[in-house]
Amino acid sequence: MIDGYGRKLSVLRLIITLKCNYNCIFCHREGQINNAIELPAEAYGVIAEAASMLGVTSFKLTGGEPLVRRDVADIVKEINDHTRAYDISLTTNGYLLLDFIDKLKEAGLHRLNVSLHSLQRTKYHYITGVDGLYKVLKGIKEAVNEGFKVKINFTLLKGLNDDEVPSLLHYAIEHGVNVSIIELHPVGKGKGIFSVYHDALDGVKNYIIKNFNNVKILIREQNYREIYVINNGIKVELIRPVDNPYFCLGCNRLRVDCSGGLRICLNDPKVKASLLHIIKSNMDQSEKVEEIAKLILKINRYRKPHNVFNINTTFSDIPINNAINYMKFRVPLIKSIGLGII
Repeated sequence: MIDGYGRKLSVLRLIITLKCNYNCIFCHREGQINNAIELPAEAYGVIAEAASMLGVTSFKLTGGEPLVRRDVADIVKEINDHTRAYDISLTTNGYLLLDFIDKLKEAGLHRLNVSLHSLQRTKYHYITGVDGLYKVLKGIKEAVNEGFKVKINFTLLKGLNDDEVPSLLHYAIEHGVNVSIIELHPVGKGKGIFSVYHDALDGVKNYIIKNFNNVKILIREQNYREIYVINNGIKVELIRPVDNPYFCLGCNRLRVDCSGGLRICLNDPKVKASLLHIIKSNMDQSEKVEEIAKLILKINRYRKPHNVFNINTTFSDIPINNAINYMKFRVPLIKSIGLGII
């Protein structure tokens, strides 16, 4: 599936709940504002089958906190049983991870993204609202021991945790986990603290280049993310939703909110179509898959690069008028500066 800007749709983010046991200071709730009903586990098998039939190969479970759903492993199994997905992942704060590792592995989950915004107990408590650091660290260790691919999500906050980048990278190397270092962006609660805590990731990039030998640099096509491969093959991915003008041009995803609404963008909270009436209908499985596939195809036409944040103004949307032209030359341009594309 290709949208009007030549961008593939290959990822479906599944917001399976809005409930969360944390209260992070920058939470964006995946762009979903209102509390809502939650779809049953079997609904995700139908949705995933329809998306897979259209070429979606990657499914990410998110929230809220996915692990507050006791049937989260059933959701993973539904996706695994009804698709040919090469990647089924789950983003979690990790607090309940120890309780679910075995079930998630048995259900067929491929990898985990675990939020770890500080390695210092007091800072972690301040950022997340929960004194849970040591429990999360135990969960990460156990997940690695069980063979999961684990990536740490670390949101950089100026004057709060930016001094922890060296210790974070040391932790990643020691435990064999990859890292995403994320630029704070003005969405949800992040908008209220943006002027205080926002920092670009140039300092992180410079630190990596200066302190590690033989660093390999790649560009991930999704959101044009820089990846720095350091010691032991550990990947440090820089996610710049504000400081990267091509971030939205590299979007390859749709969202399904926890009520079955199709959403095209984190920055556009409007539901473009609802799958709920199909899921609740008396149609058989194949009919539901066909009808959901039709809606996904329809909504994919609405996908577009939403905006570029201008950090010097009031976060007003800036239209990207040269998107199509950029897409025509972006690959040769990246190759010409000697970066690999993955």
